Amino acid sequence: KAIDYLRENKNKYVLENDMVLKAGEPDDSLYLLIINDMKRILSEEEINIIIEHVIYDVSFKTLAKKYNKPISTISTKYYQAIQKYKTEGNHEIRWKD
Repeated sequence: KAIDYLRENKNKYVLENDMVLKAGEPDDSLYLLIINDMKRILSEEEINIIIEHVIYDVSFKTLAKKYNKPISTISTKYYQAIQKYKTEGNHEIRWKD
């Protein structure tokens, strides 16, 4: 039963807004630089959808249930937010060698 539970819930994650949008003082980590740059351009919901889908591998179906919206709306928001960030984001953010 435990293995079945883990299989069923492996893609279910709770992303706290405080973790992403109130990360505290910015530091030199790439993650925080990107999140802070995203805050300039994207809404809180767009950032959460991107983070949950990309980092935590949450499906659009699961996100649709969470946000109580159709899957097509979630996927459209995701792709539009990605495109918006690609266009307007800070392209100077890079890994430090």
